[in-house]
Amino acid sequence: MQKKVYEVIESGYEPGKVIFKGEIYNPYTPDLDDPCKIIYDPSTGNIHLFPENLDKAKYISECIRKQLDNIAKSDKWKSSKWGSLTPKKRGYGNVPTFTKFKKCEGLKYLYAFLSVEVNNIIFDLLPFRFEKENNKINCEFGAYQFGVEINKMKAFQLYPAKDKKDFVLDDKQVYFSPGICFESEEDVVQKFLDYIEFNVRG
Repeated sequence: MQKKVYEVIESGYEPGKVIFKGEIYNPYTPDLDDPCKIIYDPSTGNIHLFPENLDKAKYISECIRKQLDNIAKSDKWKSSKWGSLTPKKRGYGNVPTFTKFKKCEGLKYLYAFLSVEVNNIIFDLLPFRFEKENNKINCEFGAYQFGVEINKMKAFQLYPAKDKKDFVLDDKQVYFSPGICFESEEDVVQKFLDYIEFNVRG
C-alpha cells in the first residue's frame, strides 16, 4: 500500500485542519504519484495545505489575490519611519505544481504573500496562519501572520503552538499573529509596520 505524502514529511507532523472564515475543511492529501503532491517542501520546511474540495480552494485563492492587491495599494506604505516602502508580491503562481497540472489550476494564489526589506531584513506579510496542534499542522486562510525570513531552521519548526500568538528566536518574533479582520487593509499594514519596528529595534 502506497504511503500518503504527509506520512513521509520529515517533520513528523501530519496535516491538520484547513480553516477559512470559521469553516473547517479536510486537507487535500495526495498520493505520492499525484501531480499535486505539494503538501511538504523539504528544501524550506514549508507545509502547503488546502481543502480537498478544490472548488473551495480556488475560491480562497482568488480571495487572497484580491486582498493582497488591496493591501499593496495602501497609502500607509508611503509614510513608514523608514520612508516609502514598496511591498513585493511573492508566491504569485510560482508553486510549480499549482500551475503545471490542470487539476491544480486556480490555486496559484493560495500561498501568495507580500514582503518588504528593512535594514537588510526581509519581513513577510502572510494572509494565512500556521499553527501546531499536538502532532498536526493547521492552516487558517484569511488569518494574518507576520514573519521574519531566517535560514537557521526549517519553517515548520518555527510555527507557533495553537495557543500562542508568536514564536520568538534570537529576540525576534519569527512569526506573529496580529488577530486582525481579513478585510482590514489599513489596520493590517499599520500592525505590520509596528511588527517590523519591534524586530529592528536596537
